[in-house]
Amino acid sequence: MHTLLSVFQDLLTPQGGWSLEFLLRVLLSVGLLYAWVVFMARLFGSRTFASFTSFDFLINVAARSLVASSIMGRNLTEGALALVCLAVLQWLTSRLSARSARFHDFVDNPPVVLIEHGQYVEGAGLNPSVLWVHSNWTT
Repeated sequence: MHTLLSVFQDLLTPQGGWSLEFLLRVLLSVGLLYAWVVFMARLFGSRTFASFTSFDFLINVAARSLVASSIMGRNLTEGALALVCLAVLQWLTSRLSARSARFHDFVDNPPVVLIEHGQYVEGAGLNPSVLWVHSNWTT
């Protein structure tokens, strides 16, 4: 039992221990990175979740990971620069995708029609009962 409590305490204690400096660093990091992410979204434009391509989804996951790592790490500059690189890559991918159908097909998945003319499309890759449950949740 003592070993379990010791491991639990280690999991909940930051590497350098709890201190005012640690708490202020985390709070300041969160605030600065949040402002940076909002600025980047305004600068490069934002997309709704409904229009996310697979590439957009991957960029979103990578950006979240970078923000989390930067908040918990000591260097905000690296995370901020990495976010700029991701935003530029996403912007370039969007531009190239808009200009080239071949590139668009390479980075994006085609949409899957689940319901057509009020009927479930066989072979759409989704169990019809999932659609029924979801439709009952949203109505």
